Amino acid sequence: MSLEIPAGALDQSTEITITAVAGPDGSASDLYVMEPMGLVFERPVTVTFDYDGETLGDAEADDLTADDLTMVAQREADWAYLGDQLVDDEDQTVSAALMALSAVTVVVEG
Repeated sequence: MSLEIPAGALDQSTEITITAVAGPDGSASDLYVMEPMGLVFERPVTVTFDYDGETLGDAEADDLTADDLTMVAQREADWAYLGDQLVDDEDQTVSAALMALSAVTVVVEG
C-alpha cells in the first residue's frame, strides 16, 4: 500500500504513520491504519494497493474485473466505499482519492 500526498495538501509538516493489521472478514488485503486519524487534506491524496492471487485469497487475480475490487474506509463504526476508484488490471493495482486519513482496505465483491 502506498500513500501519495501532493504538494499543497497539508498546511504544515505533519508526521503520518501507516500501520498494517489483519483485515476484517471479507477483506482482500490487510487493514491499513493511517494516523493521525481524521487528518484533513487541502487537496486529495491517493492511496494505492497492489494485488495478486495471494493477496486475494480464493479469488484469482486474472479472473477479476474492475467491478470486483472495491476500496473501503472505516468511518466510525461503518465502512464507506471510496469514490474515484481506479483499478489497473495490467499493473494489478487499485487506487482511490482520500480527503482525510482513516483505516482502509480492499474487498472483493461479486
